[in-house]
Amino acid sequence: MWGQTSGFGGGQNQNQNQNANQDAQFDNEIQHPFQDSIAIIKYAPLSPVYQSIGCPIFAAASWDGNIAIYQTNDTGGPQIQAQGMLSTNNGAPILGLCWQPEAQALLIASADNNIKRWDLATNQVTVVGGHSQPVKDIYCCTLNGNPLVVSGGWDCRVKFWTWQQGSPLKLNQVGEAYLGKPVHYMSGEFPLLVTAHSELYLHYWNLQNLSNNDFSPAGVFSSPLKYPTTALSVFPDAKGFAIGSIEGRCGIKYIDLQKNITQTTVDDTATGSAQKPSQVYAVNGIAFNKQFGTFATYGQDGVYFFWNKDTKSKLRNTKPLNPSIPITAADFLENATQFAYAYGYDWGKGAEGQKNNYPVKLMVRKVQESEVFKKKALKKQMEDSTATEVVVFSNYLLETSDVNEADQNGYNRYKLKKCDTIKQIIISPDEGAYLISVPSYHNLIAMCTWDGWVVIFMLNKQSDQLYLSSQSFKFKSQAPVMSISWLKDRVGLLIASSDGSIYLMNVISEPNKPTQSYIQIGIHSSEHACIGAYQLHKDLSFDNSICNVVSGGYDGFVRFWISNPEFTSLQQLFECNLLAPVQYFHYDNNLVLASTKSQTVNVWQLTNQVIRSDNYHEIKESLQILTNHSQPITCLQALRQNKGFITGSSEAKCGYFNVEKQTDNFKFKCHRITSIFSNDGDTVCYPINGISVSSKEQIFITFGGDGKLMQWNYLKRQKLREFPMHSKGNKIPLVAGAINDQATFIVAAYGDDYSQQASGVFKSQRLSEQFQDEDANFYILKTQPSAQQNLLLQ
Repeated sequence: MWGQTSGFGGGQNQNQNQNANQDAQFDNEIQHPFQDSIAIIKYAPLSPVYQSIGCPIFAAASWDGNIAIYQTNDTGGPQIQAQGMLSTNNGAPILGLCWQPEAQALLIASADNNIKRWDLATNQVTVVGGHSQPVKDIYCCTLNGNPLVVSGGWDCRVKFWTWQQGSPLKLNQVGEAYLGKPVHYMSGEFPLLVTAHSELYLHYWNLQNLSNNDFSPAGVFSSPLKYPTTALSVFPDAKGFAIGSIEGRCGIKYIDLQKNITQTTVDDTATGSAQKPSQVYAVNGIAFNKQFGTFATYGQDGVYFFWNKDTKSKLRNTKPLNPSIPITAADFLENATQFAYAYGYDWGKGAEGQKNNYPVKLMVRKVQESEVFKKKALKKQMEDSTATEVVVFSNYLLETSDVNEADQNGYNRYKLKKCDTIKQIIISPDEGAYLISVPSYHNLIAMCTWDGWVVIFMLNKQSDQLYLSSQSFKFKSQAPVMSISWLKDRVGLLIASSDGSIYLMNVISEPNKPTQSYIQIGIHSSEHACIGAYQLHKDLSFDNSICNVVSGGYDGFVRFWISNPEFTSLQQLFECNLLAPVQYFHYDNNLVLASTKSQTVNVWQLTNQVIRSDNYHEIKESLQILTNHSQPITCLQALRQNKGFITGSSEAKCGYFNVEKQTDNFKFKCHRITSIFSNDGDTVCYPINGISVSSKEQIFITFGGDGKLMQWNYLKRQKLREFPMHSKGNKIPLVAGAINDQATFIVAAYGDDYSQQASGVFKSQRLSEQFQDEDANFYILKTQPSAQQNLLLQ
């Protein structure tokens, strides 16, 4: 162990405020020597630390120049124990910290213009370099086998250093870049280094391309946010960075070091409370974990949140202390099992705010994997970002060679090999499959998974049995797939991708010669995900062109396209701007549906067969239908036989909406459980995860977070039956499902829907490990459309 312990100890503070988090039993308040707010927390690299002392360590530094080292220990209980090892005083405020790769020393960016090195073995602090003004941050890495140190200062310079041989140990400056603006924030993950400045300027470097004569940045650009930067952190895979601002927003920007830059912006969490909707709080910091690539934001409002940037989803909520205290610093342990964070005054309200005498608290949380777990799909994407893989295969795909394996409920059960949770399932129209000489007793089932696989199966219906044919097709997308849809006049799929592209997958089946092609045919947006693309059932004449594709995306646009005769490229005809990201998008029966974060559905009725450039505004103006859901819409689906659609929401309600006769609209409750232990009928509400509509007898199905699948008749307002499909009971959410045109069979898949907990009085205690065995599991069951049970409740 390095040196002697400082004696300020560790352990749990029995007065810990239990209002800080919803599950505070995992948070431990650590004793500390700090009198001023903690400005920085940095965990040391795990590998060298375990070789030296056998447990993780982290450094915490405060505005008054104090710095301390803690070692942590997971004893198997609900909390991480922490013990102080070393402490010292820098003599000036500490603005930045960086562990040297071997974790034997810390480099300190100091407000006294110096770069200092704290040797943990000798407990000595020495000056090793400096700037002409305060040093704001520092970064350490290895370049071509040699240590490299980068520092950024308020003197508008980024300096590059190597270590000078001899004693005393000193830094040797090998180059610098003058940026014209003070460095306010700096972050790096080899080979990407990014700096942020005033007036929203950012610079970035590819450290692999540094030369003896040129240390200038590879590029300069403006922040994706509108207000001054308050936080910056590069992704663990060095493919981009997250940036926070004083307005309480967080931006995500992707950088291709070889080509160009693309970016997308997402809302952050520090946006104030419901009681003060106009109040916003600055993002004080961003911390990534290297295990899963998910990240935390923390801010002036005294809360932190865990996020998945790829799915744009929140993984964990927290609550502020009472009274609220800002969170000033935080960091993840490399393997994402610990999260250290600090409360204190952040000077966001100036000297006036300091009159509140905010206490300084240092916390360590034992992180549950479900709080930071990134979809395996996206983790796989980070590890393997090679070109798109196209595979034609036979029985390899199924986990079991026995394709008739039955679940305890009698349903045929299948599992995809080496695939993540199934995201969407669609069944081919009955009139389409013959186009590739598929026998009439077959249907095609297509599904996509969170890790980018798209799969097509043939379902044999020749006898009373339903089973999958051994011949199947699949491909691996380079980016996560948002949705898939069938082509109308050939067997194939339109694929909406998170990289903003629209892809075409064509499948041609000849005797003993199955083939397929997969090409990019259009780009909905170069900076935002495309969430849906559909080929129109009836082409629209637009001047001398044929409009035959529609798409929607996170850029807020619904776009209408023309394809070439071979259907290998798309050209945009016109677009409709909804002024907010399109969250849910669907097309059927000549209705285009798009929903944003509001409870309104925008509807385009594509009934005009001739549209001219001088009157196409008629189609640009969508019909807006207010659903009156009290919670966000989670899914929507156009009906097959009339001009209407079905919506689902997180409040466990569905709605039926007739576009032409809105007096017929109604809503009904489903996927909820009323507690038998409550006198006042408290209810647990589960999100509606999806809807699928058949073309026969007005039948549709819903599936939800309660693990149930329900079959309905929307005209008779009847529930036909309910399927508690899983043999383990209604504990595993249904995440995807589809019913065929004739309503004779259903395909459904289980997995983690990442809702984490049900709304209402009784909270679900789900953990991700409950779903690991269910990833990529799907079931096929027969159904009879004539059964009837209870009436819908409006």
